[in-house]
Amino acid sequence: MATKPNWIPGPFDYELLDVTKIARETLRRVNKLARSLPRGNASLADQMTRAIDSAWLQGAEAAGRRGADARCKYRGAYAECGEAAAAVEAAMIKELVDTQEATEIRVLLARQCAMLKGLAK
Repeated sequence: MATKPNWIPGPFDYELLDVTKIARETLRRVNKLARSLPRGNASLADQMTRAIDSAWLQGAEAAGRRGADARCKYRGAYAECGEAAAAVEAAMIKELVDTQEATEIRVLLARQCAMLKGLAK
């Protein structure tokens, strides 16, 4: 019978950042929104999830880097976060999602973008 490990990994560098709290929530909510899109919108759902996944992963990678290398990764995460916001807006424009939910997600994405932009400086 396997025993539980006494050691729990972390915290990792990205887990120490305030932006990670927002990024967790945007990742969860954007993916949920993408899954709710009606049939026939797989390309938009895919683009939405790829952008938010990339924002999450590039932000995490940036936290483990330093100097210009970190700033470059944070800029990449910022750009992907903006792309996710545009994909959510596209779903709104096409009237595929609840406007209130999509607006709340875009507010979170705006906060995440602002934090990433600050980290990229």
